[in-house]
Amino acid sequence: MPVRDLQVMDGGWLLLRGGEREVELPANFYLQEMGGHGPRQEDEVIAFVQRWGRCADPYWRDRPPGYEWAEGGAEAAIAARQGAPFAFADRSCDRAAVAARFAVVDERDLVHVEEVKDRCAAVHQLVTLVQRWSEGAEPSTVEEDLFVEFVNGAMTAFSPGLTMTRGPRSVSLPHITAYSVSVLQLYNDLVLQLPIRRCANERCPHGGFFTRQRGRTQYGQHRTSGTKYCSAECAKSQAERERRRRRSKETR
Repeated sequence: MPVRDLQVMDGGWLLLRGGEREVELPANFYLQEMGGHGPRQEDEVIAFVQRWGRCADPYWRDRPPGYEWAEGGAEAAIAARQGAPFAFADRSCDRAAVAARFAVVDERDLVHVEEVKDRCAAVHQLVTLVQRWSEGAEPSTVEEDLFVEFVNGAMTAFSPGLTMTRGPRSVSLPHITAYSVSVLQLYNDLVLQLPIRRCANERCPHGGFFTRQRGRTQYGQHRTSGTKYCSAECAKSQAERERRRRRSKETR
């Protein structure tokens, strides 16, 4: 993922600045950093974008296709789906005005805090639906439609397309973001039929859910079975906790 420096602006806007540096999103990113303990406060969003890069397409092209079916944009589309628990705050129209106000050369460099929070919440909702269905809950038609639309909307970033080059920067439609990569991870786990498991560490700091274990990988491969913990860190932490409990009982 390309990551750039940030400048905090007024009104919840963040300005991406400087050259890009590449970071690799870890396994279970959609379950832990994005959908588990995803950022909820503005300072958490700032830290998230600084570490993991852009989270939303600047022109809102990662939205579900169904949003375009209803006049009035996202809110009308969501209302038409009988109050389903998914919604994005559309900031695409505000972006041009804000860019002019702050004399930002390229409006695509602007990210709004609410865009990041909305997409983290969407990933959390998608994961929640997968868990409910895997436990035997019957999906409603609205839930099925929204699940498909949100996954397909985010996955357009990986569809074949053209890239236009103007000047020193390339313009691609749409952008690959932390959100689109998160949904791609979810999609791959669904295709591989990997169950979402709960980490056996009582105080798991990573959100508690995983499909692949972190920390003991070789050559980019991760364990997907035969482990109770989401990471080597959690396995060590729980083992130490149980060791202290045994010692405490022995000394009584």
